[in-house]
Amino acid sequence: MADVPVNECPPDSFFHDPRDPSPTIGGVVIGFVPWFGPYDQRWSVESRDDVLVFSTGALEDALVLDGELKAILYVSSDCLDTDFSVRVCDVYPDGRSMLVMDAIRRMRFRESFSEELLMTPGEIYRVEIELPHTALTFLPGHQVRLCISSSNYPRFDVNLNNGDSLYVPGDTLIALNRIYHDIDHPSALILPIVHQTGVEDPCMEANALNLGLECFPNPFTGSTRISFAPLEGTAKAALGIYNIRGEKIRTLLIPALEAELAHHIVWDGEDDHHGTVCSGSYFYRLRCPQGIGTAMVILLR
Repeated sequence: MADVPVNECPPDSFFHDPRDPSPTIGGVVIGFVPWFGPYDQRWSVESRDDVLVFSTGALEDALVLDGELKAILYVSSDCLDTDFSVRVCDVYPDGRSMLVMDAIRRMRFRESFSEELLMTPGEIYRVEIELPHTALTFLPGHQVRLCISSSNYPRFDVNLNNGDSLYVPGDTLIALNRIYHDIDHPSALILPIVHQTGVEDPCMEANALNLGLECFPNPFTGSTRISFAPLEGTAKAALGIYNIRGEKIRTLLIPALEAELAHHIVWDGEDDHHGTVCSGSYFYRLRCPQGIGTAMVILLR
């Protein structure tokens, strides 16, 4: 999870040398290596030159996940074939970066596992890397971290980058691989967010569906209308807009409402300082006596 993409964002790049792969440290590796499960990735993985690290800011509230994670990456390479691997980590306030889940995709199988399709060097491809189902709560003060590389050995066999037949000896090539994250290539980590609960009211939990929370249009370009069901005690209700780092950027005031009617508030794509925010994914969260609901909206400029 990086900053919201803008036109000027250059790609990040790294060299993948099959003779010096990023090592497997923890994870679902029983029988592969002597250590398995959640392990700190800072020293053996994240400190390497062939690993890109993207982190959110410290979360204000708990982030609850339940489902399959997915990394959508826009990538290129100067080789005919290479791999792209992802690791999702839970970063503690003391700096520990504990592995949650990992996965990899061989680019010749980017469209199908039954048909090989080599890359054109320098061409940008969109690739989806699906991670297994997980249920986890990132606690307040923690960070969500995405690590991207081209290996995770010995959990996954190393790609020699030469485009030749798999799993046979051959010449190794050092690949120059790039990750793009500009407005036209919005690489992202998709999280199965269930709800986000404020630490000051942990017993008040309600999903967006129960609160009738939705917005239209979504995605939007100029403004969007956020709708919600009738509320009790509107004086205690609040609607906020958050960026993908969990930072609150806009507070939308809820006026006096008639209790029996559904209502809506318009967000004009600006922050609390009347500044225009960039394209990207945002969360809108309604806090009210009935509970808390969170949903996502996408802004396109």
